[in-house]
Amino acid sequence: RIYASLPGNPGSITAVNPHTGSLGPSVAVGNQPSKLVLSTDGQELYVALDGEAAIRRVHLPTFSAQEKLLLGANPIPGCGLLLVSDMEILPDNSRVVIVSKKHAGCSPAFVEVAVYENGMQKPNVIPRGVNSIKIDYLEPASSPATVFGASASGPDNFFVITVDAAGLSLSHRSQIVPLATGTDIETDSGMLFTGKGQKFDPIARTILGEVQGLTDIFTVHRSPRVRPDLSARRLFFLPYDVSSGMPIVLVAYDASTLQHVGTSQVHNGISGCSGCTFMIRGFIRWGMR
Repeated sequence: RIYASLPGNPGSITAVNPHTGSLGPSVAVGNQPSKLVLSTDGQELYVALDGEAAIRRVHLPTFSAQEKLLLGANPIPGCGLLLVSDMEILPDNSRVVIVSKKHAGCSPAFVEVAVYENGMQKPNVIPRGVNSIKIDYLEPASSPATVFGASASGPDNFFVITVDAAGLSLSHRSQIVPLATGTDIETDSGMLFTGKGQKFDPIARTILGEVQGLTDIFTVHRSPRVRPDLSARRLFFLPYDVSSGMPIVLVAYDASTLQHVGTSQVHNGISGCSGCTFMIRGFIRWGMR
C-alpha cells in the first residue's frame, strides 16, 4: 500500500494499491491533512493537519486515527496557525517524531524544532531566536539519537540535532559553502542529497559532487524534489512546482558518477487552470522498476 492525504474538513487518508491504482479504505483524520511521514517499521503514519496546528497519528495495522500531537499557539500574534515545515520519525522508535514548525503567514517562517514522544512534546526545543537559526528540512541520521537539519537560506545551512530524554539540543551548525539545499534533502546509506543535485557526506561535512544540467531540465522557480536509491545506484528528480499545461518529467542520474542517465515524461501536464502553478509535495520509489 501507499497512502495519500485528501484535503477537507474533515480530510482523510486513503490507501492506494500501487499495482492496480485502485483505492482502498479511508479514515478521517482532521482539518486539511497535508504532509505524511511513515515509520520504518510500517506501523505508524503521521499526518500534518494544516487547518488546526496539529499532527495526527494513524495506526496502520488497524487503519485507525489515534491521538493528535498539538503544535501549540503561534508565539507571534497575527502570523496565523503553526504549520509543519517538515517532520521525521526516529528509525528505532515509531512513537518519537521530530517536527520543524513554521508560521502560516509571516516571514521568516521558521519557528522551532521540537520532539514528541507518545503524543506529548518534550520541553527542550531548538527555537528560532538562537543566533538566527532557520531549519526548514529534517532527515534521520544513521545514529538513532541524531537528526540532520538543513536550511534553504540563512547564515548557516547544515545542522546536527541530538535527541535525548529532555528533548532536543543543537550539537553542530555550520555554513557548508556552497551547499545549497533548495527545496528538499534526503538521506540514503549515510549520504545526504539535496534538491540542488549535491551529494554530501554529513559526517565529514564535505560536498562530494554535484549533478549537472538540472537547471536546464527544470526551468521553474524552485529546485526539484530528490529521491536517492543507492541500491540501484540512482538519483531521481521531479519538479517542485509546475505551471498549468507543463509536462512533468522524471530525471535520473547515476548516484556514483553523478552523470545523467535518462529522462522520462510521466505526465502530459495539468490542464483546466490557466496561469495556475501546482506543487509536487513529494514522490516515492515503489517496486523494482
